[in-house]
Amino acid sequence: MARSREVGGIAALLVVGVTAVLVLTAAVAVALGKLMVALASPSGTAPDSAASTFMAANAAFSGLALAAVLVTFAVQQRKARHSRRELSLQRRELTRTHAQLYRSAEADLRTLHVELLKLAIDNPELMVVWAGFDEVSAEQGREMLYANLIFSHYLLAYRLGTYPLPEIRGQLRVLVQSRRFREYWAFTAAHRAVLDPAGEERLFGAIVDGAIQEFEGRGGV
Repeated sequence: MARSREVGGIAALLVVGVTAVLVLTAAVAVALGKLMVALASPSGTAPDSAASTFMAANAAFSGLALAAVLVTFAVQQRKARHSRRELSLQRRELTRTHAQLYRSAEADLRTLHVELLKLAIDNPELMVVWAGFDEVSAEQGREMLYANLIFSHYLLAYRLGTYPLPEIRGQLRVLVQSRRFREYWAFTAAHRAVLDPAGEERLFGAIVDGAIQEFEGRGGV
């Protein structure tokens, strides 16, 4: 903002200065013309000289007027470029702020998800509210809900870009070595099948699938 005010002040000073020069030049041109006409001799030659001088002064005035227009145009162009840069910076800042707010909201939502799962883990009677968990024992349900917490942790890290993707893949290769986690993953396959195929959770799930297939391809059990 300070820079904008500085550019605007310089532009205003230039316009005022050019205007003052033009007014002064016009006054001088008119006075010079009158003087030359007054000094003209009866021979008829001096008036022609006076007229020529006046025309020269008028041409100079026109040149200065054109110069003033060009200077004003250049100043306006400079201000326009500066305004465009300012708007571009503001758009980038708004985009960055929006992304930060989104990440913050995502983290808050995941925190709530964790709290809901913890309630079900600590209170098995609430576990049956989760789809499919009425078919497993309380102990198995707690294990699967805890596995879901681990999955949610890595999913949030993936969404927020906390870790580079190669590092997340490496951590998943370790995670899928757990038989309990693989049981949870197979148990919740039907839940993931209804997710948006282009959604982040479905895409991240494909990465987990790949880690499991890689593990099983090496003969892991």
